[in-house]
Amino acid sequence: EAQKLTFRMAIRVLLGFSIPEEDLGHLFEVYQQFVENVFSLPVGLPFSGYRRGIQARQTLQKGLEKAIREKLQCTQGKDYSDALDILIESSKEHGKEMTMQELKDGTLELIFAAYATTASASTSLIMQLLKHPAVLEKLREELRAHGILHSGGCPCEGTLRLDTLSGLHYLDCVIKEVMRLFTPISGGYRTVLQTFELDGFQIPKGWSVMYSIRDTHDTAPVFKDVNVFDPDRFGQARSEGKDG
Repeated sequence: EAQKLTFRMAIRVLLGFSIPEEDLGHLFEVYQQFVENVFSLPVGLPFSGYRRGIQARQTLQKGLEKAIREKLQCTQGKDYSDALDILIESSKEHGKEMTMQELKDGTLELIFAAYATTASASTSLIMQLLKHPAVLEKLREELRAHGILHSGGCPCEGTLRLDTLSGLHYLDCVIKEVMRLFTPISGGYRTVLQTFELDGFQIPKGWSVMYSIRDTHDTAPVFKDVNVFDPDRFGQARSEGKDG
């Protein structure tokens, strides 16, 4: 369910597409097939994972092209810019119109970047809130105080505004603590641009180095009781998350 929610958010909020619910459900199923086979061995045999991934990508791009064309024709009257709008405008500012293929590739990359990591973080958030009812109740109190949650527990009607979300300081602390304990991405790779030394070891230019986000969070001296879920560590009254 978290994956479905994240996909819908990426399509409608990040990209600004208005896709009918039935078509959106079909695109989600196709996208899952694409993700499941994206790292398959590049062997184009019939019924192979690679072939299924390629077919899913082609189907996705057809659906995305239709949504992109509709979006380009309906740009009047908007009072906001989504990520795809910014991508298109940025290319125009640099004197280059993006081709339809570039738009489709860029759109798919944006969905891919937002999908798995956000779904993972959302699932971890739900799990921790269920395990820590005091945190959940404190979070509900903040949402009620800002008019986002009614006393009965139902969300309010209307549009959420950025300035309202920016005022949810405890929610910010909760999300930061979830990301500290359960990083959606454990680490990454970078190419060394210039030879340097680290703890007496020389790292040559051109080498690939790996950094671990998870290990950094577990071993950083700035955090106390690293295995304890404690959103208040990021609050104004404490220095954790501000030092270092």
